[in-house]
Amino acid sequence: MKKFVAIVLSVMLIATVVPFSFSVSAAEAPQKTGAPKARALDVEATQEVTTEPVESTEPTGSTESTEPTTEATEPTTEATESTTQATQPTTEATQPTTQPPTQIKKITPAKVKNFIAKLARTTASLSWSLSANATKYVIQRATLGSNGKYGDYVTVKTTGANTKSFKNKGLNPATVYRYRIYAYRVTKDYTTNSAPVYFTDLTQAPEVNKVVIKDKKSDSLKVQWSKSKFAAKYLVYRSVENSKGKMQGYLYYGQTKKTGFTDKELSSGTVYKYKIIVCCKKSKYLSYSNGKGKKTMTKLLAPEKFITKSVGAKAIKLAWSKVPKATKYELYKKSGSAKEKLIATLKSRRYTDKNITTGADYVYKVRGVRTYNKKNYAGPMKIVSSSAGIKGITDLSAKSFLNKALLAWTQVYGASGYEVFVQRANGSWRSLTTTTNCAYFSNRLKTGKVYKFAVKPYKLVANEKLYGGSKKVAVKAKSNSLYGSAPSGTWVEVSIDTQMLFMYVNNKLYVSTPVVTGNIGDRMTTKGLHHVISKKSPARLRGSYGGSSWDTTVNYWLGFTSDGQGIHDATWRSAFGGSIYKGNGSHGCVNTPLAAVSKVYSKAYVGMPVIVY
Repeated sequence: MKKFVAIVLSVMLIATVVPFSFSVSAAEAPQKTGAPKARALDVEATQEVTTEPVESTEPTGSTESTEPTTEATEPTTEATESTTQATQPTTEATQPTTQPPTQIKKITPAKVKNFIAKLARTTASLSWSLSANATKYVIQRATLGSNGKYGDYVTVKTTGANTKSFKNKGLNPATVYRYRIYAYRVTKDYTTNSAPVYFTDLTQAPEVNKVVIKDKKSDSLKVQWSKSKFAAKYLVYRSVENSKGKMQGYLYYGQTKKTGFTDKELSSGTVYKYKIIVCCKKSKYLSYSNGKGKKTMTKLLAPEKFITKSVGAKAIKLAWSKVPKATKYELYKKSGSAKEKLIATLKSRRYTDKNITTGADYVYKVRGVRTYNKKNYAGPMKIVSSSAGIKGITDLSAKSFLNKALLAWTQVYGASGYEVFVQRANGSWRSLTTTTNCAYFSNRLKTGKVYKFAVKPYKLVANEKLYGGSKKVAVKAKSNSLYGSAPSGTWVEVSIDTQMLFMYVNNKLYVSTPVVTGNIGDRMTTKGLHHVISKKSPARLRGSYGGSSWDTTVNYWLGFTSDGQGIHDATWRSAFGGSIYKGNGSHGCVNTPLAAVSKVYSKAYVGMPVIVY
């Protein structure tokens, strides 16, 4: 009976040391079939793996150490040794047990909290809060396939008890990954684990390789970037500098599936910065790249106006309009065949060029420049032509007859023409006419009155008159006859020096027109007092001179000499007056514009005086 009691006690002792239990590994824990929303914490509810002390291993697929399993088998070895001892006969075994063996209490670690992941393009930065009673953490990962299902979970990291972060590198961009984490408690007696906590998200979209800006204009920019094979669309953000030249924050500008767009209606000389963000979409998850930016400036405008304010023989003054956003201006100059060169960089919009040669022509160019971040951005040029002026009249004479004043002066080199002025009674000056001749014959003046005249040479530059210095002269009107005659009523006067024809009707000027008289030197129109001796319309003119002959018909003819000189139209000429008669004059006749000679013909009569001087 005592032997039986001892055997029973031994069996009870073995049963106490190695209790029987059922365990479910972490790898077999229930899982959700659907993926949670991106960037949201997703904890799946599941039953605790065990409710009592248990022998356990890490989740399926783990590449970590099997140390927890080894520790869990130690209690079994100890129990075997106890059994062996219990089979030995002993008198002590027959004694009643006064203190039962200690029961091992298995502790399950708390479920992991605050499990989050920040997924970059190829790295997932995981973090979590430490769980009570945990001695290590196991992190596993599954990848969403093209079939819309997740693959097998793979253990990517086993950490220590005090570790609460991990970076999983080498990921693929724009790929959906699902992570889960277990908290483990491993002792020499048992291994337990918490329920898993999940996190699902899409890795970051890759950046575009390059952003470029082309076709830079004052009001538009063309933005382009490289294509991303992962892109579902591209988001465009834009930053614009403020009135103080500081860049504002990025604002959403728009989206496109293309790899470029043209930004229009921009401000000239203004800095713009664009950021292109790649947006990827896989399943129901979205991810975005950080964005790649590019900054540039629209072109400056050219000055609207660029003028020569005043020109003299010793200096040229220039001025131009303001260019928005310009911080300075560059002024260039070119003369003749010389190379263009920069002559000034200034902040003002006025400049006086004193390095000039009288009578020389110059081309000036000006442009606005903006300095931004130590770099210069120049706008287009504005061009103006100018001249260093011309010299003034040096010799002016005047004489009077037939109640007129005949002015004559020496030629000024470079002059395009001359302007004649007369002084009014109140002292102001009035322009009478402009001429390319070096003489002027006035209209009829009042006998005995003194008149003051002035002559200014001018040069045309870009359709503007640049004047030289003037010369003044005073003359008293005389009524003395010319060639023994003081005509009255209706008559015609022809001034060879001024190449002008005047017709008076009832002592009032009726026609004033430029003409071309006989070629100076060999076929000059005869000076003196003549009279109209023939009047025809039309008229056939035939003749020869110096080996050449002519036979032509004119609309109006007023002959005034016996050798064939007369006043007639010359429709073959395109210009009259000036110095044409000095080399391309007539054979002695007075060539007159058709419209003017028709008026003269209508009032002329045979015997009418014609005075040539």
